[in-house]
Amino acid sequence: MKKEYINMNVFDALQKRFAFLFQEFKNIYISFSGGKDSVVTLDLVQRALPHDQFIVVFSDTGMEFSDTYKIVDRMKKACESQDIGFYISHSSYSPQETWSAFGPPCTVTRWCCSVHKTAPQILLLRELTGIVDFHGMAYVGVRGDESVARSKYEYIAYEGKHKGQYSCNAILDWGSAEIFIYTYAEHLMLNETYKKGNRRAGCLICPRAAERNDYMSFVCYQEQTKPLIRQIELAYERAIPDSQRLRQFIENGGWKARKNGRDINIRLPYREVVDREHAVHIRVLKNADTWRTWIKTIGIIVKDDNPVTIDFQGEMLSFSLEESENELNVTIDGETASEHVAFVKLLKNVFRKTACCIGCRECQADCPFGNMDFINGKVVINDKCHHCALCHKVEKGCLVYKSLEEPKGGILMTSKNTSLNSYSHHAPKMDWVRQYFEYKNTFDENHTLGSQMYSFFKRFLRDAGLLNDKGFTSTAELIERPAEAGQHRAEHSPSGHLPASLLRPDPQPCSSQ
Repeated sequence: MKKEYINMNVFDALQKRFAFLFQEFKNIYISFSGGKDSVVTLDLVQRALPHDQFIVVFSDTGMEFSDTYKIVDRMKKACESQDIGFYISHSSYSPQETWSAFGPPCTVTRWCCSVHKTAPQILLLRELTGIVDFHGMAYVGVRGDESVARSKYEYIAYEGKHKGQYSCNAILDWGSAEIFIYTYAEHLMLNETYKKGNRRAGCLICPRAAERNDYMSFVCYQEQTKPLIRQIELAYERAIPDSQRLRQFIENGGWKARKNGRDINIRLPYREVVDREHAVHIRVLKNADTWRTWIKTIGIIVKDDNPVTIDFQGEMLSFSLEESENELNVTIDGETASEHVAFVKLLKNVFRKTACCIGCRECQADCPFGNMDFINGKVVINDKCHHCALCHKVEKGCLVYKSLEEPKGGILMTSKNTSLNSYSHHAPKMDWVRQYFEYKNTFDENHTLGSQMYSFFKRFLRDAGLLNDKGFTSTAELIERPAEAGQHRAEHSPSGHLPASLLRPDPQPCSSQ
């Protein structure tokens, strides 16, 4: 359903939209976050629909604000008093456990949303309804004025925010002023986090959060935030052994720019190379017999001894496999690798899952037939498996592998890559510039940038004429002189200016008083 501009106020338009959806869709539920938008959405839906025709689901990531948990408790009691089903989904793993296994989430690889939010929610809905291939309509509190991307959302979308589900962005055309006016006019609950200065009620630490949100989260919820910050420190201690540089790296958001597992302390138990004859060699650095289970997802084993033969979509395809006490070695010959690309891609995924799977249940949520389960963290696939490979739709076959995969080469800047896009999304920050002018020719040894940030920032310095093969350029020296003069004037100026220490005070726990 695309946007339709009509001569109608937002409330009347919403009622019209609800009436249509109630007739067209079954299995209606509200995805509740504890934020102001989801509170308003819940109130509007409960006014429009019979209370026994929908349920409310809160996805507890284990990383929510303490104020969010308080409003969730209050809302759960309020719903139960009105005969509205209120349920809470959560991963079987704590955030500390997943951050240790996956590495800290980042802008490119936000595995946390799948593992702690969408997958547990879908599995809970299947359990509650008894519908294996559950498809429903999720009412969500997304608003178009929150971002440019969200302003392009449609009122009804498939798999917009929820795996395999339809989403109704019920308040898409509401502004924040309308949200607050409605909240106070109808005496709705309001998360205390907004009264403390936060603009959002989300996870304590998010790779997509703005710097202001990071600061406010830490100031208001220090004790909750510290364990996650410690996980980031543990992940990068090897790459950045100096504690001060590591702290600056975290404060600058360098951890958010990670695109692979190169710089963190977690090593993949998986190796993969292609030789000159195009044969693919895979090495799993542990003896894991789960490959026999995972391979069911792509075909049927016809011959179990070496070479292993499987029925893949009606073709008999083989690969060699050697098992020892501590590892598996797999070889796919060059002819098979060249002529059966789809098979090779999925077989790689099988052994990536074998090497990396921790039982996060993302693959189970992707299976539309309910033929997969995890018992004590170990995958179980029944004989009804359709071999559809839908559990492989995660990029590279496994979220852990995707997060920790190491690049096969460095960043190669060529003359063809000279547009603004060559800097990726890493716009230079003033702190990086200050570091460059402070360290000059020792910048490489002392900077606190992440590896991706560092590579693109050096490209920026070269393009700006501030860096060449000899290091700090004469142009950079010319820029530095007036900057030093300005600093001298500031230090000797008459009283009346605030000391720098007061401009950036140490964070103090905030209060809603």
